[in-house]
Amino acid sequence: MKKYGISILAALAILSGCSTIGPTDSPEFATLVQAPVPKGDGAVRFFGAAFWYPNQRGFTDVRNGMLSGTPTQIAGALVVADKAILFEQWDDKAKSYDIVKRIPVDDIMSVNVDSMGLGRRVVVRHKDFSFDSFAFTRPSGHFQDADQTVAAAGYLQKFLKERNGSDASSSALD
Repeated sequence: MKKYGISILAALAILSGCSTIGPTDSPEFATLVQAPVPKGDGAVRFFGAAFWYPNQRGFTDVRNGMLSGTPTQIAGALVVADKAILFEQWDDKAKSYDIVKRIPVDDIMSVNVDSMGLGRRVVVRHKDFSFDSFAFTRPSGHFQDADQTVAAAGYLQKFLKERNGSDASSSALD
């Protein structure tokens, strides 16, 4: 029995190293996080340590509490470029970031900000009506950076408004 417990702990230690936020407090962070961004995605407008909430509409998971089970929260780095939103995770072995989620802005229907207490999440509604949410954090990953989260959402909302010629997004959920 003791052998299985040690094996499980070893497996968890190995797996947890695959999904760390990386060297967010390093002077090389900007270079490292922007390196995997495809040139075709344009200029990087926002980047930083972040959480990705796949298939989540803002804080719906928290508001539903026990009814929705444990919310999925993935640590990494978020990049908002001219033509895509990218979520990256640190590969400790390769000492580089890998893109694990890429959302072309042409596939985005709307962008909103959802709030709960001091927390803020960028809510991305895809043209297929699915959702993803993101929140920038401080470099340590322990506290949300609400200001950067709201600023990135504002940038995306402005882009969508210009692209669509109308207000395709708002600060409240659809």
